[in-house]
Amino acid sequence: MPAPQAKSRSSARCAGRRYAARELPPSLRPPVLKAYLDRFAGEVQRFFPVPRGSPVESFNDLAPRYPVFELQPLDETALGTGAALR
Repeated sequence: MPAPQAKSRSSARCAGRRYAARELPPSLRPPVLKAYLDRFAGEVQRFFPVPRGSPVESFNDLAPRYPVFELQPLDETALGTGAALR
């Protein structure tokens, strides 16, 4: 049975600010996954079947199995900006 997928939109709070979280489609994930592995290989290499420094194309087949989220600050003063995500 496949793992449950996260909602495509959600919200989070960090340091008193609210953020909208949006899951990126697999086609946009490879460069983010590569940057993440290259920067934090000491901590996360064991979770990736490709080594640090691999070309971005190496992440194309992996992308559907690794969720990646984009965080966007919510403007609490704008009407409707974050109300639906609360």
